Amino acid sequence: MRGVSCIPEGNYALRRRNSEHFGWHLEVQDVPERESILIHPANNALKELKGCIAPVTILTGEGEGDSSVAVFTKLKMMVYPLLAKEEEVWLKIEESQTSVTWRRENGLWRNLKGKSEWKTELDV
Repeated sequence: MRGVSCIPEGNYALRRRNSEHFGWHLEVQDVPERESILIHPANNALKELKGCIAPVTILTGEGEGDSSVAVFTKLKMMVYPLLAKEEEVWLKIEESQTSVTWRRENGLWRNLKGKSEWKTELDV
């Protein structure tokens, strides 16, 4: 269903995975009625994703984002050391009633939805 996550709400364990196509990336474990849900870089969901998740710094359009490789690299730097120590890392999926879209303008980030809000940098 378009616009609705195919992953039911819940908590899902992550694990490291390696493939020829994506190199080292993450896999979301034990999603009901789904398999091989990966987390890997992609700036254009329609062209680059087939049910996977791609982190981006900002949504730039319908199914499009920016700086996915940079954000995914940060994510790996946080998650991989924990997994290497055999600690559990979980992804929490929950329904959101609101979304915030940010755009970089004149060196600042502007919130395009809701109240007028500006930031010097975004938490990634």
